Amino acid sequence: ALRQGNHQRTKDFDRLSFHFLLTGNTEKLPQMLKIAHMRGDIIVYYHNALLLGDAQERVTMLEESCNLNHAYMSAKIHGLEEEAERIKVA
Repeated sequence: ALRQGNHQRTKDFDRLSFHFLLTGNTEKLPQMLKIAHMRGDIIVYYHNALLLGDAQERVTMLEESCNLNHAYMSAKIHGLEEEAERIKVA
């Protein structure tokens, strides 16, 4: 608990997300994803989307960070055909 509090005080959201994953407290990971998105922290946003297994969020993050080739490939690999087609046209 002390370490968790320390991560929150230092704004080390990446480590805090990993702590939640390791301790089985995965219900807090979607909240961490939203915080990272609101803060514009692309790396932590992507990391949380990976931890959650959320392919849609990964594609969204890649699109928002102008990584359209990666967003397209990720959408195709994960069967998100509508997103892949939309990205391909863009």
